[in-house]
Amino acid sequence: MAHVFAAYIPPQHYETFRDIFAGNCPHTYDEWVYLHTQKLADHCSKGYACDEVEVAPEEFLNYLGTHGGDRNLLYGLDHFALWKATHTTR
Repeated sequence: MAHVFAAYIPPQHYETFRDIFAGNCPHTYDEWVYLHTQKLADHCSKGYACDEVEVAPEEFLNYLGTHGGDRNLLYGLDHFALWKATHTTR
């Protein structure tokens, strides 16, 4: 079974992430939550196991500085969530 790790942005960090992504993301946190929820529902409906991984702006920027990658909401952030879920202890 495939496993999906989706980045979860806490509300207090959303504006900082909007700055990181140069505004290339939903205008409000509620809009982001809606899209995030739809993405998870889509993955789950396909039978994937889904986990949310909470992310903070500083750790995402540190990851990009060390590993490179895309500074975008759709791919870069979820790639970081996958890396965080598989490389850190919970």
